[in-house]
Amino acid sequence: MKRFLSILLTLVLLCSASLALANTAEPWDFPLAEEPINITAMGLQSPQGGDHNEMLSWQVYEDMTGIDIEWENVPTATQAERFSVVMASNDLPDMFWAMDINTANLVRYGSLGVFAPIEEYIEKYAYNFQKILDEYPSVRGAITMADGHIYGLPNMIMGDNMRTNKMFMNPDWLKAVGKEMPANMEELVDVLRAFRDEDANENGDPNDEIPLIIRYNDAHFLPALYNFFGLGNRGTGHRYVDWDYENDTLRFGDMNPSELWFGQSGYNLTIGVIGSGDKVTVTNWFYSADYKIDSIEAGGLAIAENQVALMIQAMAAIGAPGAADGGWTQEQQEALAPVLASCWRERV
Repeated sequence: MKRFLSILLTLVLLCSASLALANTAEPWDFPLAEEPINITAMGLQSPQGGDHNEMLSWQVYEDMTGIDIEWENVPTATQAERFSVVMASNDLPDMFWAMDINTANLVRYGSLGVFAPIEEYIEKYAYNFQKILDEYPSVRGAITMADGHIYGLPNMIMGDNMRTNKMFMNPDWLKAVGKEMPANMEELVDVLRAFRDEDANENGDPNDEIPLIIRYNDAHFLPALYNFFGLGNRGTGHRYVDWDYENDTLRFGDMNPSELWFGQSGYNLTIGVIGSGDKVTVTNWFYSADYKIDSIEAGGLAIAENQVALMIQAMAAIGAPGAADGGWTQEQQEALAPVLASCWRERV
């Protein structure tokens, strides 16, 4: 498997960096191999994703690189089981893709020599990704294991408001109602009203249009609207948490401050969402003032950085939430109320 490592790494990195090849430190020569190379891969197959062997994106990369991939598609429901079975066998694929391999398994199989360290290949071949590591040292820290090696590449979403939840507009309907593509919330509302009232499908009945259809719950609808409000800029995995760069503020959306649990782990500040496993860690908060942020917002209120220690002390004094539903007991709420009122203020 290792003999394919350098060219495999190039292929994997192309999937995240090929659109920026014009900016690489050195020119790329395609195809990457004079003779076609055939490799095997195991990849997650999401319900809406389809067969990797038939995906246009992979076909384009195969044409560019000269590397043909034979995919084994693994459904989400059997992902962990299939990975365990394969790792226990002697019949491994040449690469894994989006298989959610956790840190423990990366270190375990890396120490056994099953996964090869790739940091030297990143520096040598992955020019664009190397630039990211140079610009964002925290990314390197996140993917470097305790033994000092890098065994896999991360799934990264760079930039503001980049989400997988998107809104699609019917251009024929826009033309029928005489509207342009909406560019802000007010224009979107205006277009949807026109779809509803002005016979957008041009069948003569102005009452049979449904102007907006969403998937089964607000988890898919609301993120599609975040861009209009400058929200959702921490990627798809953080529905209620984002960052206000201009004001150096960590934001928890419309959550009530009483739903947040403040704690300290070493030099790090941790903020957990009570009743769930969600947690935000601000590294080195207590190590240096350089790592602190100006304020934290939730539910229209804000707590300044100089009040955070008080919140931690108060919550440590009353203990972890003890109600049956995972929240605060009545006694804990009464003890915490004065501190919440003192620390959390209206946003300025």
